Amino acid sequence: EVVCAVPGAPLRETDLQVALLKIDKRTLQWDNALAGLKREREEALRRAEEAHKWSLAGSVFRGIPPVDAHLVERGNRVANVTISSKLGKGSWGTVYFGKQGSQLVALKCVHKNLLKSVLDVCSLDREISILQLVRGHPNVCELTGVTHGPLAIHLHMEYAGKLNLHSWLQRTACESLGEVLTIATQCAEALCHLHSLNVAHRDIKPENVVVADPRPEAGVHVT
Repeated sequence: EVVCAVPGAPLRETDLQVALLKIDKRTLQWDNALAGLKREREEALRRAEEAHKWSLAGSVFRGIPPVDAHLVERGNRVANVTISSKLGKGSWGTVYFGKQGSQLVALKCVHKNLLKSVLDVCSLDREISILQLVRGHPNVCELTGVTHGPLAIHLHMEYAGKLNLHSWLQRTACESLGEVLTIATQCAEALCHLHSLNVAHRDIKPENVVVADPRPEAGVHVT
């Protein structure tokens, strides 16, 4: 079979290759243009979502207060808390040790730029709502307040100690069976309190149990 560009004029193989290359190049240009438009659309949607999701704080997201544009978030100061040191770090933010007046506090700062979608904000709002629900038990770290600044959402928590159970066990061996039973009993009582409110912890582990200074007889707290 002979491929012709014009009736009666056979198309040479080199001409066919050149034509195919031009088609491939044009197709690649269209693919790149479409990919660029897709990226622009996704970025526009992301910016719109970013601007919209924080407008829902205080209404749809009832656990997160509306943003306070004048909230202090610089240096070692957040709102009325003076930060002294870092206690730990998670996927969304950092937990600091500080003072609020004469009171010792643990401040969990959730960085807003790490909350990538409305679903992430929903998860944080649910966490705050649950912390507000379970307040009042001596073995559950208590949420004392929430502030919302331009850069982060700050969970003001009861300060229960510097070390979690995992770190404490690495530094200090349990001295007796009684000490083991004290830790286990207080953790069980905290979980019973959660279950009585239809809350499942779902992540109970030594890293989420804070040991009071200097030893657990003073109390352990589930976070």
